[in-house]
Parts: sequence; structure tokens; C-alpha cells
Amino acid sequence: MKFFNIQNTEEFLNRVQRCNGAVHSVEADGTVRDLKETAGYLIRTGLASQMKGIDEINLIIEKNTDMEILFSYALGMGREKICA
Repeated sequence: MKFFNIQNTEEFLNRVQRCNGAVHSVEADGTVRDLKETAGYLIRTGLASQMKGIDEINLIIEKNTDMEILFSYALGMGREKICA
């Protein structure tokens, strides 16, 4: 699932951290990374609060309940095109 135009990176990464199952990001070159691990690092170091948003991120979400958590976050952003 792709998400677009995430303006509050820290809030999004906090949502990712709440997920019970694995959440991975897929880079443009096809590399798959553990997004929960990355999110934890960015939040702990304070870097997440300094980020200026995420233009586009492609996610692999293990559990349907986690997909609902992230999808409801995306809907709450109030944009026409937020995920695909």
C-alpha cells in the first residue's frame, strides 16, 4: 500500500510503532526495510520531529488490523489522494 503526502512524519511513525505485526517499507530499488525498527530509531533520536514529511512511501503491512490503523490515519489527513 502506498501513502502519499505525509506531512507529520513523527505522528505517522508513532502510528507505525503502534502496529502489532511487521511493517516494512519498500525502497525505489526494491530493498525492503523494517519500518518499525527505523521508526523507533528516528523517534528515539529526535530525528522524526525534524523531518519535513514523506512524499511517498510504499508499505508491506503484515496484519489487517495494522492496515486499518494506518489507513484510518491516512483518511484523517484529509487529502484526496493519500494512498493507493
